Amino acid sequence: MYVGIDVAKASLQVCVLSGPMQQHAFANTKAGWKALESYLSQWENVWVALEATGTYRDGLMHYLFEANYRVSVINPAWIKAYGKSQMKRHKTDAIDAHLIADFCRT
Repeated sequence: MYVGIDVAKASLQVCVLSGPMQQHAFANTKAGWKALESYLSQWENVWVALEATGTYRDGLMHYLFEANYRVSVINPAWIKAYGKSQMKRHKTDAIDAHLIADFCRT
């Protein structure tokens, strides 16, 4: 199961690719990370991907890694190039989260 997370200062836009695509938002706080972990615990073999932009992802990245999730931090240039290859023109947090999850799956 693949999870893409677009990280902002105050929020996490999450896209889950397991069967039908699911999108959710969580706060980028310890309480939000705990809620995200609780949500992800319903699946096995979860692979979480985040973009390597800024430092807002660092706490979440360490939290998920310490909770035994597979976590990848992806170069944003790769995500941008992948988006272009998929002919994605629009850019929102939800679209970015889906693109990151799809990149991870691919």
